[in-house]
This record gives sequence, structure tokens and C-alpha cells, in this order.
Amino acid sequence: MIRKRRNIVFTILLLLMISACSNSASTNKANLDEEVFERGTKLVQYSYMEINGEDVPEDEYKELLSWYSDKLESGDYSSEDEELLFSQLELIKAKQGLYAIQKVNEKFSGESGDSDSNREEIEGIFKEIENNFGISYKN
Repeated sequence: MIRKRRNIVFTILLLLMISACSNSASTNKANLDEEVFERGTKLVQYSYMEINGEDVPEDEYKELLSWYSDKLESGDYSSEDEELLFSQLELIKAKQGLYAIQKVNEKFSGESGDSDSNREEIEGIFKEIENNFGISYKN
């Protein structure tokens, strides 16, 4: 009886440890530097919030965009994965600008245009980032 209890307790503890590891804040699939992963995650989430018309913490977002621009300009990446992440972030930023222009154009012309397909492309990039790097674009 004592042996059964010990096995049950051991199994429960093992399951708790496994679930704690899998629920950790970092699901960094590409082994990005910790700073790049954390800042990249916030930048992706804020970009997603912005495109959905949600309020974004302006000061923190500006600071992240400045860090991102500096990193992009220097081209000093620690790995090919990091370079890919920055390329995908650059693509999102470019498509976000195009999306904003399309929405304004549609508003003034009264016609629906290509903004929906552009938005779908942007969401596809968010999903690629999530699949490739483990960076969730939703809070």
C-alpha cells in the first residue's frame, strides 16, 4: 500500500514538473537570444494589437521599434534564425503601412479594396513567426 502511494505521488510530481516546463514563458523554438526572443515577442504582439486597432503602450512600443531599427540597421545578427525573424518583422511593418494606406483609401473612396487580402497576408506572417519561433502574436 505504501509503495502504491509512493508511486502515485512520484507520478503526480513528475507530471507537475513536466507541465511546469511546458508552461514556461519561453517557448523559443529557434533558440534565439533571450533578449531578442523577449523583445521580439513584445514587438510582434504590439504590431498585432496595432493592426487590430487596439491600444498599444506607446512609450514601450516606441522603445521596441527603436531597438528593432538599430538591430536592423546594424545587421549584426547572432544566427540565421534571428535574421529571419527580423526579415519577417520588416515584412510585417511594410505590409502594415500598406494596409493603413489601403484602409484610408477605402474610407475616402467608399469602395472595398485589397486591404482584406493584405490583412490576411499579415496574419499569415504572424502565424509563420509563431510556428518558426514560438512567438505568440496574441496576448
